[in-house]
Amino acid sequence: MATSIFGILSLFFFVALIVLYFVPSIIAFRRRHRNRWAIFALNLVLGWSFLGWVASLIWACVAGGDLTPKVKIDLRTEAVPPPAPSQATTSNEEVLLMLTRLKEVYERGGIDKDEYHRLRDPIIDRFLSQKAA
Repeated sequence: MATSIFGILSLFFFVALIVLYFVPSIIAFRRRHRNRWAIFALNLVLGWSFLGWVASLIWACVAGGDLTPKVKIDLRTEAVPPPAPSQATTSNEEVLLMLTRLKEVYERGGIDKDEYHRLRDPIIDRFLSQKAA
């Protein structure tokens, strides 16, 4: 009986040590760090030394993580109908605000260059057509 409890506790302790050993790699993969595989390799090879473990932990926690964009964008492909002529025209400030927000999304990596131009051009065309009218 005592031997089986000791065996279970030993197994639990061993698993806990393995998880603790790979904490830097776990953090890197959870954060989707762009260098997660290199961090894993460093952790695997040099994690046994305290310096290698700390280095991989620091690397996993610094910038370079989370490659997914923070901005949610509705990129439906359906055509958006133009505004009805009875609607009020868009002011200069509203157009500037829309273009600024679109540029921020592009700079943060939420959309690529082609998508940026596809969304920007109708805003500018609509604004120019309102000014011409």
